[in-house]
Amino acid sequence: MPKTTVEAVSRQEVYDAFQQLYQQLSEGYWASTTIDAKDRIRGLADAVSEILTELNESRSNDFKALTETVKGINPRLDTLGKEIDQVIHAVKTGQNVAKAIDKAISLAVKYFKI
Repeated sequence: MPKTTVEAVSRQEVYDAFQQLYQQLSEGYWASTTIDAKDRIRGLADAVSEILTELNESRSNDFKALTETVKGINPRLDTLGKEIDQVIHAVKTGQNVAKAIDKAISLAVKYFKI
């Protein structure tokens, strides 16, 4: 379970949340019903993949550029989470994607202080 204070959120917890989000978006891609929905989900999955790469490869905790990337993707993820029922009709998959979005956004906001 994620910790509640800013200091208590670790880089690994953020990485794990985004990894889970990436996996759920990949499953959501296959469960989405339209080409537009698939494109939208793939675009978000690609952005999440870039975040994972930066978290994994960076040797420092100076994430100014990554913070901006996360700021940019969070509203898109939030919108997808709110519209998940229209995008993914497989209820369980949609719920899993929405939960992964909520967790990743919550931890990112704490870790990157955005």
